[in-house]
Amino acid sequence: MIKTCFKLSFYLLFTVLIFTLSNLKFFVVLSAVAGLLCLFSSEKRYRAGALPIGLFLTATFLSNALFSDGLLVGSFLGIYVSEEGLKLAMLRTSRVFLMIFGAKLLMLYVTAAELREALGKILSPLRKLKIPVDDFMEILTLTMLAVPLLKTHLVESFKAKDAQNTNGSLMAKARTAASLLVPTLIMIITSPEIIFKETKTL
Repeated sequence: MIKTCFKLSFYLLFTVLIFTLSNLKFFVVLSAVAGLLCLFSSEKRYRAGALPIGLFLTATFLSNALFSDGLLVGSFLGIYVSEEGLKLAMLRTSRVFLMIFGAKLLMLYVTAAELREALGKILSPLRKLKIPVDDFMEILTLTMLAVPLLKTHLVESFKAKDAQNTNGSLMAKARTAASLLVPTLIMIITSPEIIFKETKTL
């Protein structure tokens, strides 16, 4: 438990550090090293979720790079990019990427159960301030249990619906995936217990 608490504390310190520092060269070099490790490491879990993470990082970069004030670098069809916007986008995207990389690295050596227990121990002093730590830990536990079940539910639903499509194009698959998002979101809000029941029957 002490080792797990130390690892979690180190990750939290690392997260605070990367959001405190602002040296762009440092972040570019560190992100490049982390990226190469993800690409060439024999540990496949480094590359798990590469597509959604890549899309999220792309959205983070573009939202910061476009339409920012400063020295104009280029423009196209009313969309402009400034030098300050590019620097800000690289900095913030690197921070998010390193935070995700650190979380992946942590989960390689710590199980979800150990992580919950360690986090509960670290936050235990907050109980004296009457902060609802137990309620937070209960929500965290349910969330950590629900995420893999939700992934299984979405994968099974996609396979079942995609099997009915005669058009096997990439665009058709994208439409199928998109059509599942809203119903799943509604189900999570209205009847989240369905996910647990459905997954048990798989």
